[in-house]
Order: sequence, then C-alpha cells, then structure tokens
Amino acid sequence: MFTRQNIDKLIAEAPDDKYLIFKIVAVMGILGACRRKELCQMSLNNIEDLGNTLVVNIPDSKTRVSRTFTVITETYIDLYRNYLALRPAHVNHQRLFIQYTSNKCTIQPVGINIFGKMPTDIARFLKLPNSELYTGHCFRRTSASLLADSGANLCTIERHGGWKSSSVAEGDLEDSLENEKRIACHILPNNCPSSNNSEIEHINKNLIGVVLAKHNCLIGSANYEFLQECAFLVR
Repeated sequence: MFTRQNIDKLIAEAPDDKYLIFKIVAVMGILGACRRKELCQMSLNNIEDLGNTLVVNIPDSKTRVSRTFTVITETYIDLYRNYLALRPAHVNHQRLFIQYTSNKCTIQPVGINIFGKMPTDIARFLKLPNSELYTGHCFRRTSASLLADSGANLCTIERHGGWKSSSVAEGDLEDSLENEKRIACHILPNNCPSSNNSEIEHINKNLIGVVLAKHNCLIGSANYEFLQECAFLVR
C-alpha cells in the first residue's frame, strides 16, 4: 500500500512529462477506491467539473454497486485539467485515460494491463522496496487503509468502496456531495483546502452536540475526543 507521504512526493517531485497520467490515475484510484477495470472504463461522461470540485461517478463495478467520489484539492483538479487539455480533438471515444508520453496524448485508450502495472512504476519512482508487490489492486487497498486510519468505521469503508456487507445496513447512510467531500479530505488530508478542514471541525462539533442532546448524556473528555474524531461519520 502507498502512504499519504508517498502520494505527496509523487505529486510534488515526479516530472509531469512522464508521470502526469500516473499522478491522475493515483489520485482517482485512491480517492475512489477504484479497481483497475474501473479506471480503464472511466469516462469523461462520468466526471462533472464544478469549478472547485470534481464529482466522479462509477456507474458499474464488480459488485453492481454504483458509487460517487469527489476530488476537491486544487492541485489534483489542475492536474486533471492539464491532462484533459492535451486530449486530441479527433478522439472518437469518451474514455478518460488515453496514452500519454512527453506532454502529448494519442487517441489510443490505456489498456487494463497498463493500469495493473502503474502502481509498480510509481513505487519504483518513489524507490520503495519490493516495488513489484504494488499490484493493480494497490490503489483500492490504499484507499481503504487510509480511510480506516482516519477513524472511519466499517460501514463507511464498505460504502465508499462498494464492498458488499452481510452485517451492515448501508442504506442507512445518506448520499450527499458534502459527505463525499469530507471522505476525500480524510483519505488525503494534507492538501485539502483549509476552509474544508475548518468546515469539518465545525460540523464535528455540531454533530457531537446533536448526539449528546438526543441521548441526554454526559461524557468524559476521553470519550469526547473519540466522538470528535469520528463525528464526520454521523449522518
């Protein structure tokens, strides 16, 4: 799995003339917990640019569960737009990822096996040991791990990645753009806009107040810290 520091280093230090597509694939793959097939089939029609947010819809996955994720970091959005600007006008398909080299794109879509090798190439650039162990499932595994490290519970992780669950009622969680933005911040928080972090803190405090008022209970400072860490999951 990659760490947040690994991704920050890739974005900051890898030259765009070779690694621009690797950066965008990594961002999409990790924020969306994407399988290589989902990255391969990702279409321009599935991405809505709202200015300060990219809303990405994955209409059909292995589990037949449609899901949505967001890209809210300005640096990541700029990378996406820069890549899109290099797209030839005569491309006759809507696949997002097309072959890229030396600041130029062709019309040829990237094949599924290339996505499977990309994590290894990224690991080699980062000089990580055992780079061959970073497989096509690496982005999806990294996404789940980073979200869990942030304090997310099993229900949120399963919902985010579209994993099936036999014990959690995923329908109890409400879909919303703001919730997807908060999840994006918790996966890769280092480059999140400061306003979003402030918003999360404000929402956390409000949610804690609602929970305590609803149950008419008093808690100690240790439990308050735990609630503060996990309050972004409460709907």
